Amino acid sequence: MTAKKKRTRQTRKRAATAAGRVLRNPKASKATRTAAASALAQTGRKAKTGAKAASAAGRALRRTTTLPRGKKAAASALAQTPRKVAKKKSAVKKVAKKAVKTVAKKVAKKATKRTLKR
Repeated sequence: MTAKKKRTRQTRKRAATAAGRVLRNPKASKATRTAAASALAQTGRKAKTGAKAASAAGRALRRTTTLPRGKKAAASALAQTPRKVAKKKSAVKKVAKKAVKTVAKKVAKKATKRTLKR
């Protein structure tokens, strides 16, 4: 059995071309340009996407108005973000429950204030 080749996370030629076109487009949004610049900066080297660029790439991918080239560049930048170790499910559930309780308390507090004002 042969060992699998480790995949390097570098921007490939097609994604780099798309990123270059996005940067030349004057109508491209700031988020798309940031993601494209991050993807383009990572061609041919082992750089990683930072938190701000990853956030911009996510915004660019969510937008319906982003052109396919912009989405390609954003996806390339987002694919090169460092992976964080996933938390255990129980820890995530605990945090979610706490957030829901906090929001419920705030809503109840506002509701009681409104009824007292009447």
